Amino acid sequence: LIVVLVQIFGNIGQGPANALIADHVSPGQRGTAAGWLTLARVAGAGIVTLIVFLLMTGYDRDEAAHWLWISLALMASVAIGAASWTVLSLRRSRPPADRHGGEQIEEQAGPAGPAVDDVKQAANGPDRSYIRFLVALAFVVAAMSSLQLYSFFYLEDVIGLENPTQGGVAILLTTALATALTVIPAGKLADRVGRDRLLIFAGGLGVIASVVLMLANSLVVVAIDGLLVGVVIGIFLPVSWAVANDLVAKRTAARDLGYTSLALFVGASVARVAGLGIDSLNAIQPALGYQMLLVAVAGSFVVSAVLMTRLTTLRKEPGGGPALLTGPPPTSGS
Repeated sequence: LIVVLVQIFGNIGQGPANALIADHVSPGQRGTAAGWLTLARVAGAGIVTLIVFLLMTGYDRDEAAHWLWISLALMASVAIGAASWTVLSLRRSRPPADRHGGEQIEEQAGPAGPAVDDVKQAANGPDRSYIRFLVALAFVVAAMSSLQLYSFFYLEDVIGLENPTQGGVAILLTTALATALTVIPAGKLADRVGRDRLLIFAGGLGVIASVVLMLANSLVVVAIDGLLVGVVIGIFLPVSWAVANDLVAKRTAARDLGYTSLALFVGASVARVAGLGIDSLNAIQPALGYQMLLVAVAGSFVVSAVLMTRLTTLRKEPGGGPALLTGPPPTSGS
């Protein structure tokens, strides 16, 4: 019951939190903002997890149960503190018109007038481009989750490492390092050269990483491949987030971005169900399940990159036509 409540309240806050970029960052800087957001989430989760892990090493149910409560208090304090700080800082930075329920001035500016028909958008729900984006997001999440979930078993069953735990730690570290070093440059490049070029590059790199892992025969090769996977993740996460914020209207940003939680759930669920197919195929021929998994992962990266390119945004150009995510988004208007 507690786990269910955590998921419910976490997802209630997910939509409004995800809409902060659309509310407070101009379109020309959303890639950079998404990069910093991704880095903050990864670093925050990693730091808190590490601290809790260290605290729980001293836990004993009978003699040292206090470490459990200290760990729970730490996580609760971080959640409450972050939420409180966000709410207070947003109240101070909110434009005066917005405090009284009015529209922000930037939504009405620009030669083309309002960027979208917000009333129509609110009534009809997400448009086709955004639904296409959600499908693409589910594909890439399924691919990344599969690589993370089954790397340990791949090292043990295919590479044949006697201590796959050490190998798994090495892959985790290389992947995390590459991701952390990539998210900020990827976000800035997304603002400069456009989203679609980076997504196509990341999709191609994901295919290469899958093929390399399929042919790997040592921990060194797998660790190097972990670097490639980290770069792929480091590009997809911030750029996808920038695309999501480009596709939604401000008035419905919290609602529409809340749908990303559903896409994440579908992608992660597919990755976990894939374990049944891996075992079944491995029973037919050794390592066949892992080979098919990597083929599916490569295909998912390609499908995701293709779906996310040439998406029509909800902004409109001065001439009246829809904007495309083929280059840097306009710096004025929304």
